[in-house]
Amino acid sequence: MLAGLLVLQCLDIVSGIAAAGSAGRISSKVGWRGLTKKVCTWIAIALIAQVETLLGADFQVSGLEVSLRDGGAMWYCAIEAISITENLGEAGVPLPGILTDAIAVLRGKGEPAR
Repeated sequence: MLAGLLVLQCLDIVSGIAAAGSAGRISSKVGWRGLTKKVCTWIAIALIAQVETLLGADFQVSGLEVSLRDGGAMWYCAIEAISITENLGEAGVPLPGILTDAIAVLRGKGEPAR
């Protein structure tokens, strides 16, 4: 899970640079802010893992043991995947309408289809 998060973060950085470049708005200040958020993500994952170790917690969901650290990593993986998709759209990569609608709903800019 952690390796997947690292890969997604790298893809987000590259796609973010591509999106900014295609819009003509590359900024080192924005880049550093993005990198700072990535570092803070790893701090949050380390915190979750430490709390889990200190509590000695064994969580069971439907008979499966669940790691809080992996759950946190999955959450951040989802955030990175959304960001990558947004960056691709901003870079001009055509995206399916259902995907752009879903992202709009997640960001609070749209209404779910009924």
